Amino acid sequence: MSWHQTRSPLLALLPAAALACDFVGERSDAIALGVIGALSVGEGFVNEDQGEKARRVAVRSHPPHTLVIGDEQTTAVDVTEVVAAT
Repeated sequence: MSWHQTRSPLLALLPAAALACDFVGERSDAIALGVIGALSVGEGFVNEDQGEKARRVAVRSHPPHTLVIGDEQTTAVDVTEVVAAT
């Protein structure tokens, strides 16, 4: 998992707004903003994890191939073999 989604400037506003609400005595608003922020981060982690799992399945079922041209012949080769050969 990655913390990529937590770098959003808009997401950073939620805890700042929650702190501001708490500071002025609006505790219920602060809690609501905190819950929204936590849910947003949680949803980001779940979506990122599902996307990574889908990518792994796609690569496993359809390994990336490329065409290699040499000696006037074209051959389909697994990309990892091309990288390993260089």
